[in-house]
Amino acid sequence: MKRYLSIIIPFVAAAVMSSCAANEEDIGTRLSRDTFDAWVKKNAPNAVAVGNVYVEYIEHGPAAGKMPVLGHSWVMLNYNARTFKDEVFFTRTDSISKRVGRFAYTTHYSDELIVFTSDNARLCKGLIEGLKSLHVGDSVRIYIPSDQGYASAMSMNEAYTGESATYANLPVIFDVRLKDVISDAYIWERDSVRNYAKINWGLSPDEEIKNTTGNNPERYYGAFLHKLFENPAGDTITSDSSVFVNYAQYYMDGFLLTTNLDTIAAKFNVYNSDVNDYFPLYLICGTPRGDNDIVRHAAMQMKKGEKAQIVSMSQWTYGNEGKPSNTPEIGIYQPTLIFLHVLTDEEKKAIDDAAAGE
Repeated sequence: MKRYLSIIIPFVAAAVMSSCAANEEDIGTRLSRDTFDAWVKKNAPNAVAVGNVYVEYIEHGPAAGKMPVLGHSWVMLNYNARTFKDEVFFTRTDSISKRVGRFAYTTHYSDELIVFTSDNARLCKGLIEGLKSLHVGDSVRIYIPSDQGYASAMSMNEAYTGESATYANLPVIFDVRLKDVISDAYIWERDSVRNYAKINWGLSPDEEIKNTTGNNPERYYGAFLHKLFENPAGDTITSDSSVFVNYAQYYMDGFLLTTNLDTIAAKFNVYNSDVNDYFPLYLICGTPRGDNDIVRHAAMQMKKGEKAQIVSMSQWTYGNEGKPSNTPEIGIYQPTLIFLHVLTDEEKKAIDDAAAGE
């Protein structure tokens, strides 16, 4: 009998110790939650409990507006986040970034398209819970307790400079405006490009840029060319041509992503004298490669000396998954506007001569 007792007793002791540890954890969580509830009730008396978070309405959108569905929606948000000590750790607003001393010209302060899933590092449990209760057009302040916040950072990259302060395992506050709920990001992006081309250039979908390198030309869905300056006497560009171009690529709101023109870089306060990229880009037309896909096909529909604008879906430029490690950061499903100047031989020579100091 003693033999069996010696076996049973350690398990009982372990169970008691485990129960005590669990009770201590529960007490700690409960005290933290009690403190959180008291703080919200004192400082945000109009906030209402929504599950594990509190939501305070700043402005109501239409009651019949779309609502996000976890796992089935994309959300377009403008949001700013801070700790309860008012330390901003994320912002989509340039004025707030300037106030906290984190502003950078290489950061795109704008609405953000986010896939609404539970494994998105941008979205903590509390933010998801608050967003699920919103309609498009709602502006709210969401108060999130520490156990529903971030266990680690939001996975921002070096190109984004708005993130600061320590916020992991702390209660946090989000100021959020739900701008849109999107069921299919690809269709949303395509329609955004087509609407831009129609409104600004009077172009219809059947005037999208064509792939002319094969035997069966196909349309590049969601990409349009609009000539700013025509040069009828210029050399024709064919699939076996090699050309030099100057370019500048922007988000649709005018934010500069990249350029090989030092004057444009200086205008947008991103000129870097240590970067040796301010010279004409050499393009080998024909089979497109990488990020210059749509630029090559656009060039083949121009003559040397001509200038044009291209509006394009991301799949023909950076890719619809974006480039989160790029500077500036390239968002997912973000259409862009490209300025393109195909140089004549004389224009290229003049640039070379100027660089050589002649």
